[in-house]
Amino acid sequence: MKYLITGGLGVIGSLISRRLLEQGHTVTIIDDGDAPRHDFNAPDTDLIFQNRLEEMAPDVLAELVEQNDRVLHAAASTGIPYSAQEPLDDWRRNVDGTLALLEALRKHPKPTVVLSSVKPYGLGWLTALERPTRFELSGEGIKEESPLYPDEPYAASKAAQSHIARAYAVTYRLPITVFRCSNLYGPAACHGPRHGWLTWFCIQAALGWPIEIQGKGNQTRDMLFWSDVLAACDVGWNQSGGQVLLLGGGRHNTASPLEAVAALRSLGATVETRSGPPRQNEDNLFVTETTGMGFYGWLPRVSVAAGIAEIYEWACKNRKRLAQVYAEYAPK
Repeated sequence: MKYLITGGLGVIGSLISRRLLEQGHTVTIIDDGDAPRHDFNAPDTDLIFQNRLEEMAPDVLAELVEQNDRVLHAAASTGIPYSAQEPLDDWRRNVDGTLALLEALRKHPKPTVVLSSVKPYGLGWLTALERPTRFELSGEGIKEESPLYPDEPYAASKAAQSHIARAYAVTYRLPITVFRCSNLYGPAACHGPRHGWLTWFCIQAALGWPIEIQGKGNQTRDMLFWSDVLAACDVGWNQSGGQVLLLGGGRHNTASPLEAVAALRSLGATVETRSGPPRQNEDNLFVTETTGMGFYGWLPRVSVAAGIAEIYEWACKNRKRLAQVYAEYAPK
């Protein structure tokens, strides 16, 4: 099988690329590859195109789609604070880049999974009970039909991304499935403090760097490990298309910054923490319901404790190179 993976040098894209290559598949990657972490994450394939989707020649992108059997669209602008600083770039990467790929798919339909985000959902009706180290969910979490209320440029661009992908799937009868993803993590070089907080915590702990706790540190998220994302993609590639489904760890796979630090210390990490200001528009709690994907027999398999342990072990084994990758963030 031949796979085209956009954003294939990011955390999720690179890990899925590596696994598919190990299974004997062919993987072609499109990624701007503009940071040291991309070189670190690059799997062993010569089929890497260093481009931004929205800047590629349409005929070149269409040819790449035609040459492959399945597509995973994991390319994205990451980082909510970044979107407030550079809203136009955030829009170009998340929306214009997606549109460029959709136009190529309109010419050459292929089973496609689009990884979008849960950030557009409004949480005003969700009941969160505050505890010293976490917020707990009372009642139901976010469902597919929950109302959207984008409150930041990133949330707006991700809402547009998922809507336009579904619109193309329905209008042109394309086999495109969209996942609105909760917090994804895995053993690969993330975007540092900008995006991928749990992976970043594990890397900092392995390097012996202090971890900043923003606000109280008890804000809680459901987490989904990369291998569970791949299992979901296998479901998505086999659908007829036009569906927008939630993809998250659910109520049984949640973590707060304070709990993540405690878990790392239990693994033997010496972790110092420092306090930082809370992020603007920070949600106290976000938990998805997994019933939508559950209809297809999918459930998250990797617990947060197991995921943290695997990433921390990986980071410890790669301390020297990770220190080079993140040299700009080293404590002064």
